[in-house]
Parts: sequence; C-alpha cells; structure tokens
Amino acid sequence: MGGRSTAASFFMLFLPILLLSVLLSGVLADAQGAGGALTPSPASSEPVRVAILDSDVEPDYVAGVLYNYWELVYEWLSAEPMLDVVVITNYLIAWGYLDYYDIDVLVLIDNVPHMDVNDEVRSWWEGGGAIVALDSSIEFLCYAGILPAASEGSNGNGVYWGYETSESTVVGAEHPITDGYSAGEELLVRYTGCAGYYESAMDDQPEWAHITVVGHDKNDGNLMTITAYEPPDKGRVAHIWYNIYELSWADIKYDAPSLPRLLRNAVKWAAGLTGQLTVQAWVDNARPTRGDNVRAYVRVSDYAGRPVEDATVSIIVGTTSLSATHQADGLYIVDINTSGMSGSVSATVRVEKTGFETKEVPLTFYVEVPPPAPEEPSLMERLLGDPLGLLALAGSVLGLLGLLVGGIALLKK
Repeated sequence: MGGRSTAASFFMLFLPILLLSVLLSGVLADAQGAGGALTPSPASSEPVRVAILDSDVEPDYVAGVLYNYWELVYEWLSAEPMLDVVVITNYLIAWGYLDYYDIDVLVLIDNVPHMDVNDEVRSWWEGGGAIVALDSSIEFLCYAGILPAASEGSNGNGVYWGYETSESTVVGAEHPITDGYSAGEELLVRYTGCAGYYESAMDDQPEWAHITVVGHDKNDGNLMTITAYEPPDKGRVAHIWYNIYELSWADIKYDAPSLPRLLRNAVKWAAGLTGQLTVQAWVDNARPTRGDNVRAYVRVSDYAGRPVEDATVSIIVGTTSLSATHQADGLYIVDINTSGMSGSVSATVRVEKTGFETKEVPLTFYVEVPPPAPEEPSLMERLLGDPLGLLALAGSVLGLLGLLVGGIALLKK
C-alpha cells in the first residue's frame, strides 16, 4: 500500500509539469506550422584559448627588470567573453601543454620563459601560435629569433630596441590594437624608460614587410611603442612598450589607463578575431505559400559585438542575388519572392566588408505548393451532392412519369 501511495503522490506531483510541457510543445508546433519563424538566438563563435605565462626566471641574457603580475592580466583578459584564459608555467610548457591546451595566444607579461622551453615556444609559434609581449619580454623575442630572426642568441638591447620610451602616440588608429583611439592620441603613462623597437634598425630586416607601426614614442619617432608583426607563415606577434608596475587596480588605472584595453585588443588581434564578422540570418515566414513574399533579416556585428552598418549584404537564391538594405544597428532586410519555388529552398547569405573576411551563412525555408483549384461540378454532381436538390430531381422525374402515364391513358380512350 505504501508503495502505491508513494507512486501516486509522485505522479500527482509531476502531472502539472508534464501537462505544461505538452502544452508548450503544442504552442511551439502551432507557431512553426503557421509559418511563424522563431527568431534565432545570437550566434556564438568559438572563443580563443589564451595562456598567460607565470614565470619568475631571469636567464643570463636578460638585461632589464622583469615583473610577473599575472593575476591582474588574468582579471583583465577573463572579462572578455571571446577569450578563454588559462595560466601556464614553464613546467607545463615543457610537457607540451601549449598544444595540449590548444593555445592560440601566449601572453608574456614582462616575463620570459625558462631557457629549457625556448625551443618549445618557438616551435609552437612557427606552427601558427601568436605571442603578445609587454616591455622586457622583447628580450625573449630577440633571443629566440622570433622578432627579428637576426637577433637569435642575443637579447638585442641597444641594437634592435632600447629602454628609452616616454609617452606613446597612436600612429595606426585604424589598426585593431588601437581600436577606440584616434590618430595622434596620446597614451599617457606614469613611468618612462620602457622597451621599444628602433624603426631604423628594424626597417632593414626581412620582417619589416610584415610589420605595422601602431604607436611610436611622443618625443622620438624612431621608437616604436606598439608593434604588430604578421608573418605569412607563422603566428602573429604584438609588442607593447609598457608594463604592469603595481598589483592594485587603482594604481594601474593611474599608471597606464590605456593598458587594459590595449592588451585585450592586442590579444584579439593576435588570435585573428578582429578580422571576423558575426552574422545571424532568419526569415519572417519559414513555410510560405508559393507566390508569397518572404522577408529575410540579417544582423551583422564585428568581433567586439558592435553593429556593422556599412557592409554589403547579399542573399543568393539559385542564380539570383538580392541586395539587402540596412535599417539600423547592423540589421539588414530584403524581400524574397517565392514565385516559381517549391519545397525546401536553400539560400546563401554573403556579407562583405573591407578589413574583414567575407562571411557566408546558410538560410533555408520551405515553400508550400497550393492545391489546384477545384473543377466546376456538373449539374448531376451538384444535384447528387445536394440532398434537397436530389429530392427535387426525383420529384421532377416522378412528375414527368405521371404526365407520361396520363397521356398514354388518354390516347387509349
């Protein structure tokens, strides 16, 4: 008895939930069956894997002062939804965790790897891994022969770079690293004497063809304070002249208020996020009847989630290309006439914009074919389909028979 009572109680407890689930399923099915396309949720791109180096080593080749304040950098980068951030040590690098974690970007926060893992880091970079380096991490870039290759085995101090920077001025305002800044804008800092590449030394190197000067020193145009290196066959490398001198958020905001944004921008650029568009596409009627117009909606945003309002948006159906018109906030619309279509229709949404990779996403809907118009029924079909009409017909027939019989009787007399 106790078991039955428990089972009954359990059933009564979950019966409302079951009924609600069935009801909701029916409502959604009715909405889709009626041709109402449900607006999709925002498309999500795969986040990039970022590793922050936690290293206190000071190899003999290091001439400057190193800082290892990885906690604050972790806080800054983890606040960016598109960055999946981990902390990595020399020990983990030695065990191959740059590849095991599938790391896209290694951040050197004014520190350097242990000499024993230099080859692992360089090999990973040659295979496409990107590096973002702050201040004295430039010594590793030179010593490992990453930037420039000619400096391999030497820290490059005094030859390719120097601790001579003061304040920085934005040069390449159109570059993703300085996104949000204008050309000539000063990036104020509290301390001077940080590391910057010499343009006069680097412009003779083979790497120069792939280097963009993003920022230079306010007082010395020969000192590059923000450098973006994009080799065609290896990972990207960004160097930012400044460093984290204090652990507290309040102090870093006073020392270098631009650094958190620059660092996040640099990591996203190094990972290749900055050349990507996010595109969502849907229709207002997923099951139109042939001949109806279907309105297609396309929402376009950039790597930072900001609306893109000057893109070229086309919807290709078969051999026909339709141009969408921008409405507001990155939303584009176009009407598709379904005449001549039937069944499942597969279209392609293509979005093009200078500075971004062309993006294509699929768009599908189903065109219902209306049933053929019924033929005009004959008189007999109409009468047979109408009981009263059929009764009238029978009466008429009987009346005619009666007249016929009466006529014959008269003739016999």
